[in-house]
Amino acid sequence: MLVKDRFGKEVDNLRLAVTGRCNLACFFCHHEGYTPNICSAGAGKEMSPGEIRTVVEVAAGQGINRVKLTGGEPLLREDLGQIIKEVGAVAGIGEVSLVTNGVLLEERVGDLEGVSRINVSIHTTQPNIYRKITGRDLHGKVLKGIEATVKAGLPVKLNMTVLKGLNEDEVEGMVELAKRMGTDLQLIEYHSPEMDGGKFVNLDKVEKWLDENSEKKSELKDNRRKRFEVKGVKVHLVRPMFNREFCENCHRMRVTPDGKFKPCLMREDNHVEFDVMSRESVEKAFGEAIKRKEPFFR
Repeated sequence: MLVKDRFGKEVDNLRLAVTGRCNLACFFCHHEGYTPNICSAGAGKEMSPGEIRTVVEVAAGQGINRVKLTGGEPLLREDLGQIIKEVGAVAGIGEVSLVTNGVLLEERVGDLEGVSRINVSIHTTQPNIYRKITGRDLHGKVLKGIEATVKAGLPVKLNMTVLKGLNEDEVEGMVELAKRMGTDLQLIEYHSPEMDGGKFVNLDKVEKWLDENSEKKSELKDNRRKRFEVKGVKVHLVRPMFNREFCENCHRMRVTPDGKFKPCLMREDNHVEFDVMSRESVEKAFGEAIKRKEPFFR
């Protein structure tokens, strides 16, 4: 039976950051809500594969059935393959997925056995725009990684955060890229006009274009995200975290790399720490974190 928060909302998935390190410097990254600007080689403590398994076992015991591994950049963990095995071996976990920037995919795709699907953040079809967004000249390398992952038989979804003055005119081009590579596409509206540094693009026009050009359309039940099929490509539309529906349809519990439960992406004042060496401590902390979940960000 799925655990519910005090407002009656089920919590069925764990978003687990395995590292705070990253090999890119995307200016808009929310760092999974964990200590901004930590994209460096030696950022913070990281739980071991065995410790991560303990956390997942406790969560699974409360009905959690999906785990998404995030970062930072998860592929910077040399033991990521072992982490995937440990998480996938937990009774009750039906899906293990991964979010990556794709830079190391080509070399590491062999370590991803057991992953159900992979999100790759690429944001653009153009190398020069990629460099402006990420600070690195690695667009071609990411494309090779995506090709290797698709060839290995793993389902891939390309992430594109739509940014004013950078890639807002590339939506159709990204659909073509996804079609060519055999992937899905996820379009993400960037934050909010109040705190975006002038890069916010309202996706209403994009949604209208998708609606007019789609062969099929639907709404995913678990998070009410709209999905369109355009030119044979499944295109998912994600509105930002600063809206009522994002919070209303959040069924996640987050875990920081150093071992804290994080009930809300945007809050730094309600983390719940635990001693990962003590299952009792993890269980108690998980219960407390569920109690601290709110129906909206405040």
